[in-house]
Amino acid sequence: MKLKHLLAALAGACAMGAIATASDDDPAQATIDALNAELASMGLNLEVDKIELLGSGEGLNMGRTVINAARDKGNKQLSSDWAINDQFRGNRTNITYMIDSVDTTADFPAGEQPDVVRFGMETWDEETCSNIGIDELPAAAPDLGFVQWQVTGGAQGSTVTVGPRLGQVDVVHGGFLPQPFWDIIAGCAPGAGCGNGILGVNFTFTWIGTDWDGNGRSDVAIKESYYNDEFTWVNDGVLGERGDGVFDFATVALHESGHALSRAHFGDVAIHHKKGLTTSPAAVMNAIYGGVKRGLRGPDKGGHCSDWSAWPTQN
Repeated sequence: MKLKHLLAALAGACAMGAIATASDDDPAQATIDALNAELASMGLNLEVDKIELLGSGEGLNMGRTVINAARDKGNKQLSSDWAINDQFRGNRTNITYMIDSVDTTADFPAGEQPDVVRFGMETWDEETCSNIGIDELPAAAPDLGFVQWQVTGGAQGSTVTVGPRLGQVDVVHGGFLPQPFWDIIAGCAPGAGCGNGILGVNFTFTWIGTDWDGNGRSDVAIKESYYNDEFTWVNDGVLGERGDGVFDFATVALHESGHALSRAHFGDVAIHHKKGLTTSPAAVMNAIYGGVKRGLRGPDKGGHCSDWSAWPTQN
């Protein structure tokens, strides 16, 4: 059954504005199950390990991480990570990415949008504690994205990065997608509204049954990020403070690039009687948008350095 048909059949899966937590009965588990069923039917040695959703922070819309219930050990540790000695990735020690050129937003010039994505990836790469080597590859198809391909029944997106290019490209930035996509991945019927508070999403795909570096975690095969085109996006570094309905794309691209490089959501989210949702400590990787952040904060750098400082580079 195609993902859009499966999830459209879910009744009352989630209510808009509710603060959701990751659990086995999270409605987005249906997304993971359907994607994994499709991957299996294609004969691919892949599965979705987790979905990381960034909340807008407006109202009570916060983000959450949904981990594949079949593999969640409940230890709150990373369930997967990039492996240095990954033979399925040709033993590469660099990270590669592609940028979709079709799914742009009309909110600011399309020509600027790839550069904003590059800013997100390069900001992490410029941290001096690591020397990963993050390299952009030419897009293997104009319209990229396996999840988008599945949700639209093959009408949009592409399987090229989980097919012929699997193991060559590590990160796919799939562009801006309309409201129905966000309801479907959040686990309700298109138009039901449970995806309205999601700014961006990252999907982590792992190889099945590998642990090339012997760290007890599944090895990441590829990651995909998307952005919600139902919001108003800017690229001036000034607007986009939470609460005005306008969001800074560079801030969100930096956040999603962090997920692409294994950074999880960070910090505590609380409800303040006047300020609404607040985070502590403030970080790019908070689960909610907290205004313009175009530079990494201490917690972001600490997590990144602990994970990547030992990596060699091919550059």
